[in-house]
Amino acid sequence: MFRSLKNQYYWQFIILLAFCFVTFFYGMASYPILDMNEGLYAEIAREMLVTKDYIIPHLNYVPYLEKPPLLYWLLASSYQIFGISPFAARLIPSLSSLATIFVILFFAQKLNLKQTGWITAIILASSFGFVLIGRVVFFDMLLTFLLTAALVSFYLWYKKENNKFLYWFYTTLALAFLTKGMLPIVIAGSTVLVFLLLTKTSVKKFLKVFNPLGILIFFLLTAPWYITAAIKLHNFSWDYFINEQFFRFLGKREPYDYHSGPMYFYIPRILAYLFPWCFLIPTLFKRWQGKINQQDPLKIFLYSWFFVALIIFSLSFAKGDYYMVLGVPPLAMLLAMKFENFIAASNNKILALLFIINELLIIAAILYIFINKIIPTPPLTKLPILLAFLAIYSLLGCFLIYRYQKPLLAFILTAGLMMPILMFAANFERDMQADYNQLVLTDYIKAHDPNRPVYLFQDYEGISTVLFNLERRLPIIHSRSQDLYFGSKTKEATGWFLTDSEFLQKLNQPVYVILLKNKLADFKHLIRKKSFTVVASSEKAILIIQQ
Repeated sequence: MFRSLKNQYYWQFIILLAFCFVTFFYGMASYPILDMNEGLYAEIAREMLVTKDYIIPHLNYVPYLEKPPLLYWLLASSYQIFGISPFAARLIPSLSSLATIFVILFFAQKLNLKQTGWITAIILASSFGFVLIGRVVFFDMLLTFLLTAALVSFYLWYKKENNKFLYWFYTTLALAFLTKGMLPIVIAGSTVLVFLLLTKTSVKKFLKVFNPLGILIFFLLTAPWYITAAIKLHNFSWDYFINEQFFRFLGKREPYDYHSGPMYFYIPRILAYLFPWCFLIPTLFKRWQGKINQQDPLKIFLYSWFFVALIIFSLSFAKGDYYMVLGVPPLAMLLAMKFENFIAASNNKILALLFIINELLIIAAILYIFINKIIPTPPLTKLPILLAFLAIYSLLGCFLIYRYQKPLLAFILTAGLMMPILMFAANFERDMQADYNQLVLTDYIKAHDPNRPVYLFQDYEGISTVLFNLERRLPIIHSRSQDLYFGSKTKEATGWFLTDSEFLQKLNQPVYVILLKNKLADFKHLIRKKSFTVVASSEKAILIIQQ
């Protein structure tokens, strides 16, 4: 049956594309933009189109300096092509995920490791955490793509000594700088340094990394934005480089609005990024066998890449659940090489055991999802059908290993078990996460009195989709927003950040006020005897109207 396939790579490519369509694109536009960071970043790109200011990002039409502008540029371009929508916003991170996979395929092909590249691609396309982060409007998947492209370009230069790869290294590193500032430069630079030291590279070759034309390319791509921003905005260099990046790493950034955590913060998250393939990670601690010597520099490079990123993020006081996703590509490739080692050793019993463990984990996850009713669709009555499908799927994977000696195709087939989970996750986003946006409130405003003034009370981050949904600037009463902290002190903020007394003077006309439910007592204390009525409510916020 499978021996008759004349072009295995052709079929693998078709399967990979099908995987990527389901995992990265299926259902991504079926639910609204969500509060917190997604609503914030989507709105900044929308305001960039409105203001025509492509140098200084703005949030609620005041300067916002936490991140460089490349993601906003791409989002704004997507908006211009497809219109302002969840699809246009999420298309950029989804395409970045897909691009990361194809960079890995290209990298492996250049190293004559095609099978390793395909296995790595399937691992990435079917890893639960990696896929979910790629479906949300965050900077991290774009950064993962660009940092991956930069580091694999460096390694190809190291192996082939072709300067075109070094130029690509500096080009993609410059784009990574325009995505998230100094962080990718520190990670890439440290990875290169550690790798060259561990491989005892000669000083002469080490100095060649500092290619004058490559460095010139880097500055030609990055300097225009930085110089223009420094001219346009007073004290830009201090606020952007020192406060937002250096002080954030040290935990001294003002305001303090980020999460912290212990040194082991990212360990469980890495397991989640690579679920269900995380069960293979312990095998990386066993001694490698077979054709290993010629791959040693590659493994040293991949380990350097992963552990440098892990150490830097672990030492930082600012931690995020999704930051370490940029360490997934090298780890996935190491896992693929280990899996290929099992194939070379014809160790089918071990492969079968790994598949069985994998499938049990997936079935357990499905059961947990249904029993806890995290995902209401499909209904519980379809659970036996789903489990029967998984059982047949898993038995077929094991049968392929034993009967046809096609472990790679069996691996791809088994990876397909993740597709039902990911499709259910898309249903979860569509059916449940409506609780994490403010469409109910903004739709009420649009339907009843769209011209009435709308105010936000104290907080913005928790209800960040309000600006995106209404597509208008809103005044904030007694702002406690950390993201708007810098902008609130600029001249653009005049008249839009109101004190309590300034707001009370505005109540000579009917107004809407949107606030978090847990701030209702504070608002009642502010308005005292004035009468307001709750007219709409979301999971965590309410819309009130003056009587």
